[in-house]
Amino acid sequence: MVLHQDFKNFTKRKICTDLNIDVTNSILLYGPSGTGKSNAIVQHLFTLTIGDLAAEFPAEPEKGLRHYFNLAYKNQPSVCWNFDEPFTDQSYYPNNISSKSDEIEFNIPKPIQRLEILKYCVMDLNLENDVNLKEINDRCHGYIAADVAALCRMALEQCDIRSIQQTAEPGNLLISNEDFQKGFQKIRISSLQEKASVEKVESVKWSDIGGLDDVKKMLEESVIWIYKHADALQRLGIKATKGVLLYGPPGTGKTLLAKAVATESSAHFMPVSIPELIKCEVGESEKAIANIFRIAIQCSPCIIFLDELEAIFGNRDSSGFLGKKLVSQLLLELDGLNAVDQGVVILAATNNPEVIDASLLRPGRLDKHVYIKPPTPEERVSILKVIGNRMNFAQDMNLEEIALKTEHYTGADLKALIQKAAFLAFKRYRHNKSITEKNICHDDVLEAIEQIKCSVSIDQLEQYQRFSKTLK
Repeated sequence: MVLHQDFKNFTKRKICTDLNIDVTNSILLYGPSGTGKSNAIVQHLFTLTIGDLAAEFPAEPEKGLRHYFNLAYKNQPSVCWNFDEPFTDQSYYPNNISSKSDEIEFNIPKPIQRLEILKYCVMDLNLENDVNLKEINDRCHGYIAADVAALCRMALEQCDIRSIQQTAEPGNLLISNEDFQKGFQKIRISSLQEKASVEKVESVKWSDIGGLDDVKKMLEESVIWIYKHADALQRLGIKATKGVLLYGPPGTGKTLLAKAVATESSAHFMPVSIPELIKCEVGESEKAIANIFRIAIQCSPCIIFLDELEAIFGNRDSSGFLGKKLVSQLLLELDGLNAVDQGVVILAATNNPEVIDASLLRPGRLDKHVYIKPPTPEERVSILKVIGNRMNFAQDMNLEEIALKTEHYTGADLKALIQKAAFLAFKRYRHNKSITEKNICHDDVLEAIEQIKCSVSIDQLEQYQRFSKTLK
């Protein structure tokens, strides 16, 4: 609308001048690649024909007067490119005609806008009757117009592949939901390209994580409901949690839980690499943090995952100059998320929660604290069953007995244990060629227990329990 109005005012320049209305001479369109900046320019140039322009303000050669309207676009407003040069350079405007300029940002489309783009892109495609465009649109978080068009193109390609396989010719089948699903697997979202660590998270569901039922329920209520029931929470006046801290011994599944939350909520997953935040130039580390949040908001709903939080966001009293700056910048970004609902949630994980700066754990920041403790015997049975789905357990395997013999083992410890048992089974088979059974036996696991010990000590567990009490 702004671009259209500026063009309209330009064509009615004389009327606007009589009414003392400033007329825009130049417009800068900026935003991510593929959001339609060049298309908008072309559309309005064709809307305003040369004849229309000439009729509205004819050239006056005797006065040396020419009328100019400048259009430009760029992908990143932060790029060092001076809009005022040459656009406001008076040498471009005879007789010192002043230049007025506007800047219009092309943002990532909202869901309702994205749905209209999707409908336009499939207009000439032959879809099966059960293809639900709304459901497809709901999975297109962070997609710009170019991404939606690419998704439709990939779905068409998948349909042609099926058609060649089934009928020996392309174009004989209708595009199905399955074609779109395969397209989702291949597409790389344009708005995420400047942040290489943004991931289309691997599919990790709750059922892939053994045990931790209470933790799953807590994360379901505090994070996933934010995305699935946003309207209901808003109507009830419930302020959603913006930050969750997962703490506990190494190997208890904190990273896996974070990926499961992203999968179950259909949100983008942005794991932050600590080295990416350490910059040599003054102020660059703070800019890196701000950039992470900026991209997450653009690609919302998005989950930012800060692993090993204590590495650079420890206590400011014991941190150096850079550590204090980074903590302060993170606090600013967290407070900014609370100011407006941006669809971004922070999941942080640490093995050493006691060294985290206390200001990060206050209400409105990382205010939800979840202790991921080593699994109970029942949970260990559940974890072993999940592992067993990918391994070949023999009929004599007694998971309950193994669970009782693996007190304080974490999920990672149990996985290492079964891997060791599998290797022992392989050695047994290699040494006795007459044995054709290749499954992991109960005795293999018992032998592995003698070699693979738990990685968590009693002192560590007591330390986590003391920290949990300080949060109550």
